[in-house]
Amino acid sequence: MSDPQTTYQELISKYKEYSVLGSISGLLHWDMQTVMPPKGNERRADQLSLLSGIMHSRLTSPRIGELIDRLQSSDGLTAEQSANLREIARDYRKATRIPQELVEELSRQQSLAHESWVKAREAADFAMFAPHLEILVRLTAEMA
Repeated sequence: MSDPQTTYQELISKYKEYSVLGSISGLLHWDMQTVMPPKGNERRADQLSLLSGIMHSRLTSPRIGELIDRLQSSDGLTAEQSANLREIARDYRKATRIPQELVEELSRQQSLAHESWVKAREAADFAMFAPHLEILVRLTAEMA
């Protein structure tokens, strides 16, 4: 059994990869809202869906679960490290309860809905956005 500090560093390294992917997702969302060409929405939805799936896969990997289990049953972490472990474990537990396909589909639909929402807002026509909202509510309820 490796020492807790080595195990902790491996966990943090893997979680950092997940976090960096989240930063990339944030950048893609920002670009979508600011400078993305109008006809780029379908492609961006595909990109964000794929990225969400990759992030989910990274977070829910069996290795992450093994590292969490090993650290939770050991001593030798500082208070700060224990807090990090607690938060990572919470994220892991939540993510492992959600199928990757659902994560990807929700991400895709959110991206597609954004353009519709912008157009509906400009036209002051909620009916333009209503079908997307129905899909988002259904997927969010399924996720819950």
